[in-house]
Amino acid sequence: MPLSDLFKRSPKNESNKTNAGKAVNPSPDLDLISPEMQKKRYDAAMEFLKAFQERMPLVNGKPHAGTVLAVAARLAGTNLYRAMNYKKEVAPGTVVLSKEVDEVWPQLANLFALHC
Repeated sequence: MPLSDLFKRSPKNESNKTNAGKAVNPSPDLDLISPEMQKKRYDAAMEFLKAFQERMPLVNGKPHAGTVLAVAARLAGTNLYRAMNYKKEVAPGTVVLSKEVDEVWPQLANLFALHC
């Protein structure tokens, strides 16, 4: 199973309405926060980290900082692109714009700043 499958949300129900016909906020997908899913995510992350460390090129016995950052950026961009569920064929190097990403960009930037 690809690592990205562990982070996908289940399909949304088509009817999110009450008897009165008013829209209701859907409840959080409890499967995503279950202990079993968290364990699967952790195991997948550890498996990826092991493979990553085995293949990371070393300079004088240490990973090259630019390469580590480039890999992290590529992984983040790929996961963001997959999360958008973009249906069109896109040539490599094409800029893909998304209103969803624009709306959550401040939160993503704050999260990045928190971990730096």
